[in-house]
Amino acid sequence: MGWFTRKPKAPAPGDAPDEPSEQPAPAQGAQGARSPLPGASPLRPHPPPPGLTEGGSLAPIVARWDAAIADIERRWDATLEQAVAASDRMLASGQGDMEPLTRSWGPVEHQMHQLTDEVSERWDQISDLLSEECAGEEVMQREGGKLDLASCELEIRYQRAFRATMARAAELMRERALASADPASAMRVFAASGALFIGQRAAQASWEAMRRAETRINNYRDKRAVPLALLEELESTARGHWTTLFTTEAELVPELQRYVAAKIESSMKSVEKTLRQFWQWREAKK
Repeated sequence: MGWFTRKPKAPAPGDAPDEPSEQPAPAQGAQGARSPLPGASPLRPHPPPPGLTEGGSLAPIVARWDAAIADIERRWDATLEQAVAASDRMLASGQGDMEPLTRSWGPVEHQMHQLTDEVSERWDQISDLLSEECAGEEVMQREGGKLDLASCELEIRYQRAFRATMARAAELMRERALASADPASAMRVFAASGALFIGQRAAQASWEAMRRAETRINNYRDKRAVPLALLEELESTARGHWTTLFTTEAELVPELQRYVAAKIESSMKSVEKTLRQFWQWREAKK
């Protein structure tokens, strides 16, 4: 296995990363720094290192790695399409109860973990090949970062499909509750087990942005080098996520309205705890 081995799964906001030094980030180009290099762009934060350009000895290995990730993502999309179709059939037949529908997605989540392991195994193979070609640290860091980004993408696509499905079931639950002989009682059941799914679907885009920001932050080996703008992105997307989720939920269950602000701030505490681990965040917030 190459020196760049698989890193642990990116922690959720609130999981304290390694305690950083109180020193500022190394200058551009210093050992361990991952500051943007000349020729960088938002979509490509570093220009291709020597050997990755067309005709370079490493280019075929990198292409093989990219193709492996793309193949896994294609297979995962097909699996999710099948899972959504099966759930739609359950909903169409009137089997819209939350518990059995949730259970039906258990095997799908298991497949996600298997594919995540497959991505890791593919990286082990690719890192060995890159090491044999004497790939430098910049190449290994860049290509190894795709491991966590791909794993994050698998999770995002799963949650996107799962939450959309559960939200459709929740909408059917709400319709039945309002039309029932005892709507007040039925709506209490909806408030307890259905409204949250609709809120999660509404907040999905901001949740995805938050997860991607977390993953990019955790791809930095030297936490002193994490750009302040990326930390600010995590804070803003997290706040947007919790605000949309709890606001949408309260629109469906009005008695929750008075708790929205407190729930947002409570959820943000874990994000703020994570951000305070970074010296650059603390300096900016003085």
